[in-house]
Amino acid sequence: TSTIAQLRQAASQWQEQGHLRSDGQESVGRFDLTCMLDAADARAASSPGMTYGTAFLAGICTELNKHRSSSDLLLEPGPVQLACYAGDGAHYAVHRDHSDFGILPFIGDGLPADLVERLVARRRVTAILYLQDAWEAEWGGAFRAHSGTVFEVMEKQARGGARLDCVDVLPEAGTLVMFRSKDLAHEVLPTTHHRFAMTMWCLEAART
Repeated sequence: TSTIAQLRQAASQWQEQGHLRSDGQESVGRFDLTCMLDAADARAASSPGMTYGTAFLAGICTELNKHRSSSDLLLEPGPVQLACYAGDGAHYAVHRDHSDFGILPFIGDGLPADLVERLVARRRVTAILYLQDAWEAEWGGAFRAHSGTVFEVMEKQARGGARLDCVDVLPEAGTLVMFRSKDLAHEVLPTTHHRFAMTMWCLEAART
């Protein structure tokens, strides 16, 4: 669609301008280039594509809150991550998007002191929007969702045994993937082409 094409063009421009960088996690199997942004960053950069993308993803929290039960905590949008896997086999090993960093939920507010770790610990729903103009299966780069835990998947991979049940989703134009951040073990398979995505984490609303 024209909207996705505009988003892809904006993402490519952000990469060309040097906004996307490695965060140094290659040792744990992460090989994408990323930057974090919000609506204010997109407006300051005079980027209509990024402005639309951040607004669209933030709206997901609003929609999810409309369907929450009375016992569920409110969700609020976190920062948006723009990511590029630049080909040459770039991938992201199996992982989850949430960690409690060993903090017990009944100690203090149940969250780490570090501000970045606090955001990760508050993640509840992950939303990923793919920005490709087109995608071919032979290029790789699929999002793979696993039925087992991260440990179970890594053990199977290390032993070379039959893999656990999984589902692959190609990063095709306009595809939106959503899942529970605390639960789903997933990975990005090696890609031979540039692969762009915008990700937002719906956070558990800050406790007062």
